[in-house]
Amino acid sequence: MFKEQLNANMKKSVTLIEVLISAVFLTIIFTGILFVFAKCIILNEHNRNVTMATLHTQYVMEDIKNNNFSLIADSINNGDWDWGVEEIAAEGLSPLNSEVIAVNVDGTDLLDIEINVTWNNLEGRASPINIGFQTLLASP
Repeated sequence: MFKEQLNANMKKSVTLIEVLISAVFLTIIFTGILFVFAKCIILNEHNRNVTMATLHTQYVMEDIKNNNFSLIADSINNGDWDWGVEEIAAEGLSPLNSEVIAVNVDGTDLLDIEINVTWNNLEGRASPINIGFQTLLASP
């Protein structure tokens, strides 16, 4: 009877190989999940930075629109809206890492205004990230 019970218990037990295979399988799954989680954090940071740069561009555009049309081209060419980190912070905005806003204009009656925002990502990319916006502004 003891022998029959021992054989029955052995059939229900788990072997060492099965435990090791399960451990390897779970390790691979958890490593994949952690990798995806880390990438989501990086993408979230990148999307936050793009949103902030877009808001800064919108702020500059509104500031340009609120000026006298005849003076806009001259003030852009003088660099009045070319802002670095200090100028962005002085406007009450939160600057990105090494952010620079550069504004260019072309035309006289119909102004072709281009705004480029450049910043460095904190994730260690070698090259800075640059997004540009372009609009036309006509005299009222």
